[in-house]
Amino acid sequence: KHEHEHEHAHDHSKEKEEDDIPAWKKKAMDADPTACPFGGSWNTEASVDATAATTDDDLPPMYSGDGSSDDFEKATEAKMAGSDLKSSGNYAAAIEKYTEAILLAEPSALLLANRAHCLFRLDRHAAAIRDCDAALERNPDSAKALRIRGECHVKTGRYQKALGDLSAAQSIDFDEEAARMLKETTAKCREMDAEKVKAKNEEEDRLRKRAEEIKKAQEEARREAEEEE
Repeated sequence: KHEHEHEHAHDHSKEKEEDDIPAWKKKAMDADPTACPFGGSWNTEASVDATAATTDDDLPPMYSGDGSSDDFEKATEAKMAGSDLKSSGNYAAAIEKYTEAILLAEPSALLLANRAHCLFRLDRHAAAIRDCDAALERNPDSAKALRIRGECHVKTGRYQKALGDLSAAQSIDFDEEAARMLKETTAKCREMDAEKVKAKNEEEDRLRKRAEEIKKAQEEARREAEEEE
């Protein structure tokens, strides 16, 4: 009897835990039981702490619905909560709320760009770039997505790509911080171009000297051969 009561209590506790799971998470768990947006698995997920510890290989899930079960009311609530958290600097928690909103309904370019901003702040550059790519698919003129992607490229040393994104962002919506970064990126690209030209010239000089040495050696060998005759 005691074992039966224990099993019953365990089952009841499990049911309560399942009832506490938000609808957005249940939907994501059904779609992919082995992956969660915050690192680890759904059973071991540590929410905010796990988000802060993730690497660029841990990509938050994207919306994969067809619109038939979208819940825009709950998505808006989650999005607003995410914005409040982002404003307060709690980027890890903001990512969690933005992810909730993204899974609940078809996300806008701005929502994806906002999550990308939080990911960028946590140095999750690959994940941020993916969100920016998705945002720009929805709105090619999203200056925010272009700017964040450009900043990610700067941080990862892709200066030519950064130059393109930051220039495009500035042509759409001027931003002081982006202007500073664009100036630095432009200088870096010029420096890299100069280094390429220098390396090319040095290689050409090396090849020319080598060709002259070979020609000189051939001429000496020919003179020696003629003298022997």
